[in-house]
Amino acid sequence: DWYAEEMATADAVVVHLLSGKHDPQHHHNIKAAFLSGLAHGLERPLLMLAHAPYDVPVDYHHLLQTHDTAQLCRSILTTWVDQVGRTLPNRRPRRQNARVSSSAIDLRNISLGDPVAENETESLDEYFVETSSFYRALSDQVTIFVGRKGTGKTAIMLSIESDADRNHSKHATTINPVGYEVDGLVRVITELSEHSERGYLIASLWKYLIYSEIAMSVQEYITDRPAYLPREDNEEAFIQFVESNANIIKRPFSEKLDNAIQSLIGLGLTAGATDQRARVSELLHEQLISDLRLRIGDALSRFDKLAIVIDNLDKPWKPGAHVPQLSEMIAGLFSVLQEIPRDLRRSGRGLTSIEAHIAVMLRSDIFAQIRPCLSEPDKLPVERVSWEDREMLLKIINQRLVRHAPDGTDAEQMWEALFPAEVDGVPVRDFVLACTLPRPRDVIFFLRSAVSKATNRGHRTVMEHDLRDARSEYSRYAFEAVQAEDDPARGNIEAILYEFAVAGETIVSVPSIQTRLADAGVATQDADGYINLLCDIGFLGISSLGGFKYPADEMERAHLRRLASLSARRTNIDEVFEINPVFHPELQIG
Repeated sequence: DWYAEEMATADAVVVHLLSGKHDPQHHHNIKAAFLSGLAHGLERPLLMLAHAPYDVPVDYHHLLQTHDTAQLCRSILTTWVDQVGRTLPNRRPRRQNARVSSSAIDLRNISLGDPVAENETESLDEYFVETSSFYRALSDQVTIFVGRKGTGKTAIMLSIESDADRNHSKHATTINPVGYEVDGLVRVITELSEHSERGYLIASLWKYLIYSEIAMSVQEYITDRPAYLPREDNEEAFIQFVESNANIIKRPFSEKLDNAIQSLIGLGLTAGATDQRARVSELLHEQLISDLRLRIGDALSRFDKLAIVIDNLDKPWKPGAHVPQLSEMIAGLFSVLQEIPRDLRRSGRGLTSIEAHIAVMLRSDIFAQIRPCLSEPDKLPVERVSWEDREMLLKIINQRLVRHAPDGTDAEQMWEALFPAEVDGVPVRDFVLACTLPRPRDVIFFLRSAVSKATNRGHRTVMEHDLRDARSEYSRYAFEAVQAEDDPARGNIEAILYEFAVAGETIVSVPSIQTRLADAGVATQDADGYINLLCDIGFLGISSLGGFKYPADEMERAHLRRLASLSARRTNIDEVFEINPVFHPELQIG
């Protein structure tokens, strides 16, 4: 059992058979343990070593190697590790926790961290759960992470940055395009009547912005490096180049974008597409960007990889915003995502090849809005971030609990020591998951609230009534949080949610919902859009086989609603929805 547990969590396994353990049955037990330790069908590399003389069984020839000296053993192992290491995901080193030496578990010492990843940049390394999404960002050339608010996109971004900070062979550039003025951007996009010319302008604009942000990041790395690491000639030349073009390169993202937009206004009045493209090239410093690409390669020659992370694309996405133009702007970014890593990988003619990886963080509702603007959305490298797997959600809490565990104490023991076995007859972990939306932020908030209430009341452990009170507090938090996910063009979600308050029914039909929407001031033509939104934010569950299902994203919602509508039509009954129990306490439902 111990072998199985250890091997299930390892990237690769080496088993060295000690003297006196040449019993074939012992080796078969080890191999059986290895096989039972495989998780989700992912095969892990295995090497078995034994001291000669040893007759290797036929079925072990590809696994077991013998040695007669320590030097040979070391040589075999080193060669194997070098070969295997190139095939494994680049697991970032985890910061060592300050483990509790006392054998006592004190509730007052338990801190589950902050629900918002941005607020725990210093401690996230200690308990970040490395998912397949995280490893994909490290290995794939381009990854677009799509998920609802609170699903952990920013946590992935921060961990990519941390991975680069701790790995001296990587450099990370983070781009946060916030705070730019939207009206000018809308005017420029609207002025260009030809869609192809708008596409060229937006793609060129993104290339200018991304390359200049990379340049600022590289310069900051060089200038902030300790004095005992002298600058090389190519690094000194790079800094001089950036400084000589500081008015173009060394500006905040929003200022660079706004300045570019102001210079481009009136461009649509230029006669002819050729003149337009030439003017775009001139105004967006295409020659400068070409020179910058050459110098970036030289300046990053000591690094194996460049990680580029783009976040906060949703900041200008507000009620009343120009959604079609912003959609076209983000779609233009997608059009250059593959081009930039290809350009950075080019070598020859003085260019130094750079292995680059780009990760873009985007809310799923925004992705659903811009999808119609994309020519081939099915070809985009989209990674949907969701937490339908309850075991993964619990793992997030377990990591944070173990952070404060005494030596030798595992997560299961922490749950038993700190929480009641059941709440109202429901196993405590089932109760936690049933009372929260399936997102890391929500589960952390709920349990942090329960621990806080228990501590303030002087309890040595979290009691059942602490968890019940935490449920009410979390319900209010969830109610306020979903209001931030309103349709940007309408802004009626708060009034709509209150229309469901103080109701005796928890199952509602489409006619009943339409009446509530009308009472909240929603136009008839917008009713179905708001029903979809209520499903997207997890407020309404869609009737499905075996009960009600809460979709993970807009695509799943469209699929489930189509099936539910078809079923309702065939049975000649109204389509029905469930009001999520998460919101019952705040709205006094039931």
